[in-house]
Formats: sequence, structure tokens, C-alpha cells
Amino acid sequence: MRYNSEGMKTRQILFLALFLAFGTALTRSVQPGFAHGDPSSIAVQQELGPYKVTVFTSSNVNDQTHLHLSALVNHPTSNVPVWATKVYFHIAPIHSSGHVGEKIMVVEAGQGDPANGFLHEVSLTLPSTGQYEVTVVVRDPAGQGGQVSFDLNVQPVTIWLKITIYGLLVLSVTSLL
Repeated sequence: MRYNSEGMKTRQILFLALFLAFGTALTRSVQPGFAHGDPSSIAVQQELGPYKVTVFTSSNVNDQTHLHLSALVNHPTSNVPVWATKVYFHIAPIHSSGHVGEKIMVVEAGQGDPANGFLHEVSLTLPSTGQYEVTVVVRDPAGQGGQVSFDLNVQPVTIWLKITIYGLLVLSVTSLL
């Protein structure tokens, strides 16, 4: 039997593509929203005063309590981004009774990411997994704006998900050798 290196490379590329597709599907099922500006990660989109605000969520697959929140503030008719606003994220736990607790943090979002200069962004670490209420407050220098709230379910990463992800990574690397 002859060794066909071209066929082996094709199988390796196919396996790597399947691994990436499967890994992406797994990580998207961990947290409701991912990525910067990905439409599937929109937590809320609403008009607040003279602005339309879209909030995106993202989390780290290995540490679900580390979150990235982004807010796009734009004019509702022209969709032109508005930079002269301040955006604050207020985070409060939701208790098992459904009662919203005291705010545990208030964070002002910055615009420091040059790749996403039109987004107001913040990275934060929550004290634990669980249900949280996130209130987004938008204000411009004239005091116009408003606020909107949404619930965020921060779930723990299961050991089986980690084993699956790392196992597939090891398999894909060893298949390329």
C-alpha cells in the first residue's frame, strides 16, 4: 500500500475545518451572546431619547464571569454613530426570588479600542455566575438620553465542555504532525 501525502493533507485540512466549526458551535452555546458587533450577540436594541442604543455581550469560554460589554450609540434615522455621549453599565444580581439586589458595580464605558472606535466598551469580572440585571445609562452633554435594562444569565463552564474543547484541540494538532 502506497502512502498518499496529498490525500493525507486533504484529510488534515478537512479535520481542522470540522474542528473549527464544531468548536465555534460549542462556544456559542455557552453564553447567549458573543463577539464584538455580531448580530447574534445583541442583548438589547432600543431608542433612548434622541439615540438608538445597541448593546452587545461577549464572554470568555474559560471564565464566564469575565464579560465584555459594548454599546453602539447612533442616530435612529441616519445610523451615524454618536461619540459625544457617556455610557454607564450598572450591574445588580437577581436573587432566586426574582428580586433585583443592590448594584454591585457601576462602570463607565470607554472608547479606547481603535478597531471599534464607535463602540463604548468595558471589560469586567463579576463575583460569580448567576442572574444579573444590566442597566445601560446613556447621557449626552445636554442631559438627553435614557436607560434600558436587560437580564444576563452567566452560567458556569462545565468540565465536559472544557474536556471536549481541549481534546479536539489536541487531536487537531496531532493530526497535523
